[in-house]
Amino acid sequence: DPRDMVDEFNQFMQELTDERDKKMRALASRLNEERRNLKRQQRRLAFGLARISPTAAFSLAATKLAGTSLIIKEHFLNEASGYQQTYAQFMKDKTGMNRGGRVLMFRTMKNDAEEEKPIDPRELPEFEYHQRSLEKSLNRALLDFGVLAIFNVLFFAGAFVAFLRYDLR
Repeated sequence: DPRDMVDEFNQFMQELTDERDKKMRALASRLNEERRNLKRQQRRLAFGLARISPTAAFSLAATKLAGTSLIIKEHFLNEASGYQQTYAQFMKDKTGMNRGGRVLMFRTMKNDAEEEKPIDPRELPEFEYHQRSLEKSLNRALLDFGVLAIFNVLFFAGAFVAFLRYDLR
């Protein structure tokens, strides 16, 4: 029966697609993790060097407290990645196959009973961004506040010593 052959072929192609997608996701995950780690090291070095300046230390502390630092970008990407997996699972549950893969599908004839139902947009999972808490922002900003405190003590000590050594004559 041609329909059975097409169904078997589609099933075979779906299995190949699932296996390929699994391997591609694993490879992409490793590459993205390696890239993220290298960028994180680069950012730490750059911000560490920038903290030599009191204005940079203040700017870093202010952005962390305001919730606008570069760490928020990383947090958002993690949230978006989780949503992407949820959405992919939803589509696979609804359609029975991974629509993201490149699969050659054949259909001979449509039966009225087998006609696909359109997906209701209200059923789609919603993306919910969970903002970082104030406590985490404060903890991240403590290093910069500490650097600012050290700068205050050093500059005050320097000014005090200069004032004591100043000769009025």
